[in-house]
Amino acid sequence: MRDRGYKFFKQVALFYEDYLIEDENGILQVIPSQSPENAFKEAGGLLPVSIGVSSAMDVQLAFDALGYAIQSAEILDIDHDLAFKWKTMRTKLPGFRIGTDGRLLEWDRELTESELGHRHLSHLYGVFPSELFTPETRVEQYDAARKSLEFRLAHGGGHTGWSRAWTACLMSRFNDADGFYEHFIALIKDFATVSLLDLHPPRIFQIDGNLGAVMALTEAVISCVDNKVYLLRSLPAEWPSGSLSGIKIPGGHTVSVKWKEGRLLELQVTIGYAGSVTAYIPQYGEKRFTGVPGDTLAFCVND
Repeated sequence: MRDRGYKFFKQVALFYEDYLIEDENGILQVIPSQSPENAFKEAGGLLPVSIGVSSAMDVQLAFDALGYAIQSAEILDIDHDLAFKWKTMRTKLPGFRIGTDGRLLEWDRELTESELGHRHLSHLYGVFPSELFTPETRVEQYDAARKSLEFRLAHGGGHTGWSRAWTACLMSRFNDADGFYEHFIALIKDFATVSLLDLHPPRIFQIDGNLGAVMALTEAVISCVDNKVYLLRSLPAEWPSGSLSGIKIPGGHTVSVKWKEGRLLELQVTIGYAGSVTAYIPQYGEKRFTGVPGDTLAFCVND
């Protein structure tokens, strides 16, 4: 972190110091801003992507990026003044707004989407890959993001390989086993070659779908949010028994699981640099695993 990570996070935070513009109400706005690769009708249709102010994704990215810089500086016990400044900046970013219909807003205000079923889900970054919106953190935004996803899919969203992969990842984060499986299988059946390479119309290989599919599967079985490891959280009924091993999670830990008839049989945790990890085990609740790096701890259930 000292030699590589923090140097990068710091430069990103310094970029935001220059890029964000304080408005008359003291809010730090992202200008110019866009929601890749979507457009709203009020922009006039001159460009395929609409330029605006403080799109949801841009605000979420700024919030996370500043947070990484703050956390890194605190761990390294350096740049205290900068860290304080970045904390203040985060408090002045626009809020994560919800529209009158209960959906998470994609832009800074309620605008008319040019394509209701757009393949991009940029404003849902806060659910995945970020952890800004979870069932325990910013619950209203989490629920609003779910409504946004349902709306987008109801109008034909998820119609490319990588978009299906992102949708499957989101479904895992929403603890929707059926939704995850539906889009995971669609990705393989409809948007992959015989060798399982992801396809984007018209049959262009994009690795996003392959990497996203692996992440979606992992999230369905081993999901890490709110500083906890949730096991079998979105496990589909079509996978009654199985195993997943060697999954690296935050804190440097490695987790392996086995399950049968939808129930956990065995959990194995190899402790990483963080020293401890909390796992939520179905039917058993939370269990904390603590040790020194390299310790392998097991939790077994009688079959």
